[in-house]
Amino acid sequence: MFRGVLTLVAVLAAALAVFLYFRLDDEAQRLCEAALNRHCEPSFVARVGAARYTPGQGVTMYNVEIVERLNWRPPRGVLQIDELHVQGQFDVASLMRGKPVITRIVAKAPRLAITKREDGTWNVADFQFRRSGGAPIPRVDLQNATVLLTSEARGKGQTLGLHHLHATIDPVADSNKQLNVVITARDTIARTVEARGVVAADGSQFRLEYKAEGVQTTSELMGSLAHFGFIRPMALPLRGAVSFSGEVSQPAGGKLDWRTAFNFAGGEARLAALKRPLTEVKIVGEATPGGLRIDNAGARWGDSVIRLAGRREGWGFFAPLAVRCRMDDFDLAATPTGMLPAKAANAWQRFRPLGRADVAVDVSFDGRVWAPRATITARDASFEDAEKFPYRLTNATGQILVNGGVSEDPTPPAPGDATIDVRLQGQADGAPVVITAAFHGVSFGRSASTDPPPKMPPGWVEVAGNSVPISERLVAAIPDEEARRFVESLHPTGRIDVRWRAERINEEELEPAIALNMRLVDCRMLYDRFPYPLSHVTGWIEQRGKEWKFYELRSRDTQGRTLAEGFGSLEPREGSCRFDLQLSGEAAPLDQTLYDALPENAQQAWTLMRPRGQIDFVADIARECGQLEPTVRLKMTPHQQNLAVEPPLSESGNRYRLERVDGDFYWADDRLTMQQARAEHGRTIYMANGAWEAQEAGAWKLDLTELNVDRLDFNRDFLLAAPAGLRAVIEEIEPQGAFGLFDSRFEVTKGPGANGPVAARWRVGLNCHQASLNPGVPIDGVSGVVRLSGQSDGASATTAGELDLDSLFWNDLQLTQVRGPIWADGSDCFLGEGAARKLQSGEARTLQAKAYGGAVELNSWIRHGGQTRYGLAIGLNNIDVTRLSTEWLRRPETLHGSLDGQLKFQGVGASIYGLTGEGALEVNDADLYELPLFLSLLKYLRNRAPDNTAFNQLSTKFRLEGNDIHFENFDLKGDAVSLYGRGTATLQRDVDLTFASIVGRTEFAVPVLKAFVSSASEQLLRLRVVGPIDSPEVRREVLPAVGNVFEQLQSDLGARAAASNAVRTPAATRR
Repeated sequence: MFRGVLTLVAVLAAALAVFLYFRLDDEAQRLCEAALNRHCEPSFVARVGAARYTPGQGVTMYNVEIVERLNWRPPRGVLQIDELHVQGQFDVASLMRGKPVITRIVAKAPRLAITKREDGTWNVADFQFRRSGGAPIPRVDLQNATVLLTSEARGKGQTLGLHHLHATIDPVADSNKQLNVVITARDTIARTVEARGVVAADGSQFRLEYKAEGVQTTSELMGSLAHFGFIRPMALPLRGAVSFSGEVSQPAGGKLDWRTAFNFAGGEARLAALKRPLTEVKIVGEATPGGLRIDNAGARWGDSVIRLAGRREGWGFFAPLAVRCRMDDFDLAATPTGMLPAKAANAWQRFRPLGRADVAVDVSFDGRVWAPRATITARDASFEDAEKFPYRLTNATGQILVNGGVSEDPTPPAPGDATIDVRLQGQADGAPVVITAAFHGVSFGRSASTDPPPKMPPGWVEVAGNSVPISERLVAAIPDEEARRFVESLHPTGRIDVRWRAERINEEELEPAIALNMRLVDCRMLYDRFPYPLSHVTGWIEQRGKEWKFYELRSRDTQGRTLAEGFGSLEPREGSCRFDLQLSGEAAPLDQTLYDALPENAQQAWTLMRPRGQIDFVADIARECGQLEPTVRLKMTPHQQNLAVEPPLSESGNRYRLERVDGDFYWADDRLTMQQARAEHGRTIYMANGAWEAQEAGAWKLDLTELNVDRLDFNRDFLLAAPAGLRAVIEEIEPQGAFGLFDSRFEVTKGPGANGPVAARWRVGLNCHQASLNPGVPIDGVSGVVRLSGQSDGASATTAGELDLDSLFWNDLQLTQVRGPIWADGSDCFLGEGAARKLQSGEARTLQAKAYGGAVELNSWIRHGGQTRYGLAIGLNNIDVTRLSTEWLRRPETLHGSLDGQLKFQGVGASIYGLTGEGALEVNDADLYELPLFLSLLKYLRNRAPDNTAFNQLSTKFRLEGNDIHFENFDLKGDAVSLYGRGTATLQRDVDLTFASIVGRTEFAVPVLKAFVSSASEQLLRLRVVGPIDSPEVRREVLPAVGNVFEQLQSDLGARAAASNAVRTPAATRR
């Protein structure tokens, strides 16, 4: 451009010389135009509209125009001057020499249009200015000039205009080689523009000082400057006013040197990466060929204040630089992550910081390695680890230091990867949390989208918090899906103290070492799979890598008493994981809360047993990942026997309450197992092992083994709860007294469905002690063992077994060592052979016993239903009469002998009148004389005191009909005399017997003679015994047949006398 101005001046000077030479206005116009064209050809054409010569002043040209010739297009205007004054020495002599002296040129309102062609060249470069050697350079003044820059590049025109331009070009005094240049402009692209300096006339060197104020840095201006090649193309988002000043110089043959100080203020910047514009932008700095220096830069970004300073040593792409930036009250949410290095942007997206912070950044670049330093001072910030633990910490304060943080130390950090130190205090749902970290070897280099996720850099990070609330956000942040699902299933609430640490020593470690220590402060849990609420829970949770451990877990009530304790683990398995938890409780109440926590089958057992009270328990809960339901194993022990249950024993629905339950109870796999269980019902004590097992469709099975019962009481509670068939048997035999069970087994099963049938089976060892039964006849003093086994289908029951009794009493008759089979159902009861037949044992066994030194065999049956029917067959062998008399009959007399015989009875109902039977008894080696009956007989026979050899054998046969006993014979045999009798007796001990006496024994007599002698003896003497057996009356009848004849004669005579008197009476009347 400067050369163009000089060329213009030269052209004007030449034109003026021509004009002066010809001294004519019209010739002046022609000559000026011709002179201009000599300098413009061949690319330009000059035109002068008019010229006027003023002697002593110079020449004034009007409407001067220079246009550019264009091929195939109309010419394009380049320069227009409304009025051009050329002043100098235009006298005749100078004109005659053709060398007028020009001292000044004044151009008013010149308009210069400079065009940048499509090939990048400027059209004014085609001017060919030729200045005459030695001619002085005149002063040139441009007044109110306009310069328009246009461009044909990229197929579109663009214009940049400079208006109100004033310029003065004045040769340096006493020199024709240097020019003083002063250029000023107002109200153009800047409020004021000024340039001053010295330029060599030949352009070989120059030195200028310049300044501009109020340059409006619009995007249009930046685009135009870039379009014309003055600056590099860039999207400068700045809008505002810039002022700059500086100097530019180039010595002859030297390099261009320049310096620009600039001040941008009051502007606005809009960056594509920023959601909000920067306002109140100011930049103060200086640029030189050696680089760029920013002394002070600042802006506001919303409520944030940004300050920046820096320098760049050179303009190359790898030029070293150093920048320090401060951002006060920075809104972290608006961070332009697109402007960050790739890895830093990834980290920012991972931790998602929000809130406010003061950020100080120092960045240096030595041409090879970037060395950043940063100090981020959080003020009410929040953040989370979106990848590993998406739980947001709030109200964070503290610092994050990169490479030690920003300091006054000018020494840049060591090249290479960075270090990061973290010291933050925040809040987790209102609880204080401290985060500390120290990393080294952190790379901020570029990363491709295909790179694997970045690993934790070497170093460590630790998070510590006290009294942190367990919230849904905290649980949802657990990164491991299985662990999170498990914790969610616990429904935890409350507070925790936490210490979490991750450490990676070097790059070779694939994963960091994770360590977590968590203390439960005051929590509440409700496990989905075992929803028993635990309140006031304390304890520890520890994580090492992927393994979790829980220990010292305790749950307390409001009084601080420990209700439950526990420990557990969560361990990874190949392709899976396993959770184990053991809970132990003391005095846990058996209430609705515990019932709701149990699995469905356990609830079924609960509903069946109806437990009440408190238990001590140990629960083992295990669950494989992916397993729908956990495996729950429970060990329960009644707390201080404070437990009662009410199991049903039959289909009746009535329950049998057991209190003071003790023992060990185990629940596993839908099965409740009892070991050394003990319970009480009144005075009855139960001890057993056993199991309750759930089956399909609501069915279940209760199996009690090793059942032992002390002081079993068949009371109303027992009968109501017993199966119907068993209840009927018990009601019929009416057991009373002390019973016990030993080595017994009792099994109850319920069929499918809500009202499924209930069946029972049992094997019982019944221990009797002074018990009593009434199976139709009263049996008392039963002691010994009865072994029974049976079954019931709910409607009927069958029981069979063996009697092994030490003793029993029937009608005060004691039987000992009672052995034999028994069988009973709801209607029949058999003892002896009948029971053996029911059992199909193949052996005709009787019930055998010992009685008073002898043996007894017994067969019996009882049939219930309507009136009770019964039968009894007894065989007696070698019964000691002495013991029988003293122990059973309680006689004061001393009797001796051995008793043998057979008895058969049968009866209907409980009345004696339904009793019938028969029997035969024989007493051998007898000594019966002390019996009142026999004493009375002997007195009548001998009329003296009897001796103990009177009768030594008794033989009798009888029939029983209700209350009466009919003796077919009642024979008393002795060595001296024998009595053969018959008669009746009653069960009230009244007798009516008739005896005939025979001298001596008759065992070896001929039967015909024996009968004849007995009959003859009776006809000679008969004894009749009547009255109570203890004090009988004996009547002697001598020749009873004669007496009978006399009685008959007397009776007949009395009848005849009465008849005679009756006949005589009428006759007397007639006389």
